Amino acid sequence: MSVEDQGVARVIEKCSIPIAKWEEALSEFRNLMSNNVEWVFRGQGDSLWHLESSLERATDHHASKRNDAARIENELINNFKRGIHQYIPSTELPDNELEWLSVMQHHGAPTRLLDFTFSAYIAAYFAFEDCPRNEKETKRCVVWAIRRKWLCDKARGKIAGLVRSEGKDPDDIFNRPVILWRSSSLFSSAFLNNGYQMVCPVNSYRVNRRQGLQQGLYLCPGDIRVGFLANLLASGVHEIAENLKIFTFPVSLQEEALGDLARMNIRLDVLFPGIDGFAQYHRVWTRYI
Repeated sequence: MSVEDQGVARVIEKCSIPIAKWEEALSEFRNLMSNNVEWVFRGQGDSLWHLESSLERATDHHASKRNDAARIENELINNFKRGIHQYIPSTELPDNELEWLSVMQHHGAPTRLLDFTFSAYIAAYFAFEDCPRNEKETKRCVVWAIRRKWLCDKARGKIAGLVRSEGKDPDDIFNRPVILWRSSSLFSSAFLNNGYQMVCPVNSYRVNRRQGLQQGLYLCPGDIRVGFLANLLASGVHEIAENLKIFTFPVSLQEEALGDLARMNIRLDVLFPGIDGFAQYHRVWTRYI
C-alpha cells in the first residue's frame, strides 16, 4: 500500500460514522444543513468506493498515465472542443475552460470535476438508488459530507496571490457559497497550469437545468497527478476530522429511505428532467405495483 493510500485509509477510518436507523441519518442531515450552505454532500452506492473523479479512474491503472494526467486532460478538452460543433449550435458553446469541463462532465466525458450537492437528502437518494438491491446485508452505501468554507479558506491561502495578480479581489472570489470562475485565464492559472494540492468548490457561471434541480456544484482538485483524496488531505490532515464526515448505511434501510425521499419529491423524474428521467423513474414503480 502506497503512502498516499495509507493516509487515505486512516482518514476514512477516522471520519466514518456508521448509521443504524434512517431517523439517525435525518437528524445528522438536519444538523449539518441548519447552517445553510456550510456543508456539501455526495452519495455513492458502495462505502468501499473512494472519492475519485472520472479522469482519476481513467488514469488510475497506470502510474505513468497519472503522472501525465495534465497532458491527457488537455488532449481530452481539445478533442472535445474540435468535435462538439456537430452536436450543439455555435451560439451555445462554452465561454471558458470551466464551462467546457462542466459540459464534458454533464455528458459523461472524463474530467477532474466531482459532482456534489448542497442537499444531504439528494446525496442520500443517489447513495441508496445506486446500491444494488440483491446485495448482502453487510453491504453499505455512503454519503460524504465536506465543510465548504474550510475548502474555500484553504484554497484562498494557496492562490490568493494568483487571484490578485489577475486583477481580482480574493474577497469577491472566495466569500461565495460556490466559486464562479468567469475568467478563463484565472481558472486555467489556478487549476490547469499549476499543481496546487487543494480541493475547491466551483461552478460555471451558466448552470444546466439538471444541476439546478439537484442543487449541484463541483469539487475541483488542483493537482491531478495525485488522487482527489490526496488533494483533500493537503488541506490539513489534522483538521480533517472536523471538516469531513462519512456516513455509511446498511442496505436494509434502502426501501425506507427511498420511500421517505420520494415523499420529499426527490426521485428520478424530478432530478433528471426530460424523457430519460421520466422513463427511468418507471423502474421505481416495479417496487410498488
